[in-house]
Amino acid sequence: MAKQPQKKSSIAPIAIIIGVLALTVGGFAWLYSTSQPPTNTANGNRAANANSTPRAQPTVAANAPQGASPVYAIGPSNATVTIEEFADFQCPSCAVAHPVMKDIQGAYA
Repeated sequence: MAKQPQKKSSIAPIAIIIGVLALTVGGFAWLYSTSQPPTNTANGNRAANANSTPRAQPTVAANAPQGASPVYAIGPSNATVTIEEFADFQCPSCAVAHPVMKDIQGAYA
């Protein structure tokens, strides 16, 4: 019987797998740490970044209507309850809900 040469085991595939795994875990840890804003541990408030400019706060006029623009509004603007329907004409679920919304409109509009 002839002796067959033994295969030398290479650690290269194992090293590649471990390297890819380490990069993946490190990448997820980096993404998680950068997605969370820093907090001030002294009082629990978020720390302000001294280099950033303050963001403009959105302003709403005192007499601005809520929700959809008045072009699509039906009924009085001072109604106690308002319903906003966001529907797609090709959506099967929206097509099923449409008659119900028309019934509600007929009863309360």
